[in-house]
Amino acid sequence: MGEKLGNSFEVTPDTKNSKAEVSEQKEKNENMFGISWDEGRKRFMVRLLNDGGKPLFVKQFSQGRYGSKEKALREAIHWRNETCQDNLIPCSWIRDGIELKNNKTSVPGVYRKDKKKIYVATWYDDNRKLNRAEFSENKWGVKQAFFMAWATRLMKNKIFKKNKETKESILEPEQCFDVVYDQIGKEMAEEVWEKEKRRVEEIEEGVEGLE
Repeated sequence: MGEKLGNSFEVTPDTKNSKAEVSEQKEKNENMFGISWDEGRKRFMVRLLNDGGKPLFVKQFSQGRYGSKEKALREAIHWRNETCQDNLIPCSWIRDGIELKNNKTSVPGVYRKDKKKIYVATWYDDNRKLNRAEFSENKWGVKQAFFMAWATRLMKNKIFKKNKETKESILEPEQCFDVVYDQIGKEMAEEVWEKEKRRVEEIEEGVEGLE
């Protein structure tokens, strides 16, 4: 292809598949699907790969056509998800990449530094380099910090970090909810958040009790 696949997402076998099917899929160099941002042409590119590593589908979503980065990204995500359902193995967000021992948030690759009240998103890029992005609860609030870390993890890109030259970010902080809802589903995402909210409240209550 001559280009690296940015912001790639694993397509893992459905949890209902047998262990043999899971093993066979891993041996076949798991299908991947991804969205990358082309800064020069101001567009999102969606590339879906087959088992042989060759492009199965390629489609672009330009900022100019859809009016904004946010709308272009939404269209790219929607098209990818619809195409994935029709043509690739069912996608699962439950087990994807880094599993940390101190991760108790129910979201792979996202954990909370309880003492510092910071959510951290972790992921590997195309060069196998570990990346991190932190979001302070004091600055964003607990829920938004959690969803910003979650959205960053899903996109595997620092989507809320401002570009030094343009002073712009791919997405505004409050758009973190849209990214998660679009990919996970609002109902499921809110269920995960309610569980995390209770966990954080229990931690904070325990800290107050020691003071």
